[in-house]
Amino acid sequence: MAPIPTGAGAEKRVVIVGNGASLLGGRNGAWIDQHDVIVRFNLFQTERYEQDVGTRTTIWFNNRDAESPVIQKRLRQHTLERIYVHTWVHTEKAVQSFQEHLRRLQLTIPVAAVDAGVLAQMTTYLGRRYSMFSTGAIGAWLMLQEFRLVTLIGFDWWQASEQFHYCDNAKFIHNPRKGHQPQFEKLFFDKLVQEKRVLFHPQQPAAGSNGKSLPAQAQPAVNRAEFTGSREEWAAVHQPWELRYHQGANFRWPQFEKNWSIQWNDVFGFAEMSPQSFGEKDVLFDVGCGSRPVLDFFTAGQKFFLDPLLDRYVKIPPMEPLWKSHEASHRFAQPAEDRVEEMVGKCDFVLCWNVLDHSHDPFRIVEQIRDYAKIGAKVLIGTDLRERAHLGHPGIRSKAKFLKLIEENFRILKNAPRNSFPTCLDIALLLKRV
Repeated sequence: MAPIPTGAGAEKRVVIVGNGASLLGGRNGAWIDQHDVIVRFNLFQTERYEQDVGTRTTIWFNNRDAESPVIQKRLRQHTLERIYVHTWVHTEKAVQSFQEHLRRLQLTIPVAAVDAGVLAQMTTYLGRRYSMFSTGAIGAWLMLQEFRLVTLIGFDWWQASEQFHYCDNAKFIHNPRKGHQPQFEKLFFDKLVQEKRVLFHPQQPAAGSNGKSLPAQAQPAVNRAEFTGSREEWAAVHQPWELRYHQGANFRWPQFEKNWSIQWNDVFGFAEMSPQSFGEKDVLFDVGCGSRPVLDFFTAGQKFFLDPLLDRYVKIPPMEPLWKSHEASHRFAQPAEDRVEEMVGKCDFVLCWNVLDHSHDPFRIVEQIRDYAKIGAKVLIGTDLRERAHLGHPGIRSKAKFLKLIEENFRILKNAPRNSFPTCLDIALLLKRV
């Protein structure tokens, strides 16, 4: 592999959408469309499959020229940023074909030929005498020269399946002497996974389903992703799940609104706090605030909020009006593990509720909270503990380590019994910074 890319552009969220039949029934279209870069291949199709495959495409890899009516239709349908073309014989002519049709459509989209040397690079990386890589493998390889991490979904053709593509009835007939070799493609991607450059979306064909995804209503709970602890995996897999949850895929806003006041009256009641607990000059900081400004429970105070998805949460229609009263300078859209220097030593109260088990490094967040709080300030922490990762909850694996860190930096004022609150079942602590 080339050196891992650096810089802001390299951190973009990239999904590469294969054409595999496992996409059917997954209802991952909204999740796909949330990515910064969305890569598709060959004769992909979005119309009629929007719920499962999404609607957006930014980069398109093609293994043919643009003479097909289907290709020309895709050029008109999608707002593309780039097109890559590779064929096994006439790549330059295929590039010219695309350029000509783009001129006719009065579209300005860069079209690049995939250099023949790319296949040689991939063969060397794999360490096998194999060069008939699929368009999907070629696309993934080139994207990894530009981005730190890519997520794959709909890559399943090395599995036995009655249906090869989600959008047609094509069959894959394996010839072990020539053409694409599924066993080598799988080895290629497995190696990239081991190096933490590629993630497979955890929704894969279920065992016994003969390569097909289960219908959406039959999908088991999404707790099959075992978290490795990497920030990249957390950003690429866990955070999109969290955003989708708050946008409403798994969230019933009316019920949430009805229970919101009751919940926070209970939580702040446990901390012996009322809406009048703070004065105008007191600094309140919600670390991992989620999609609602919970500090609005308090009638006074300088309120600050941090959440890695906050710039997106403030645009959710039910929540948007609630955020308008909070200055943009009081909102930090970044991971809670990253220090906000301007808040260090300034906070009279820090809230971190139902956050730590959603993070990739909960212990680092506790250290940051320690540094934000003034000596004598109160801190309210609630979290679940999980032995196994859930898509939205990577988890806190060691309760002993967590409590040791708490006791080293805070005095425990109150410790709620387990299951006291529906949003934090395991630990609820009122702390004092010492």
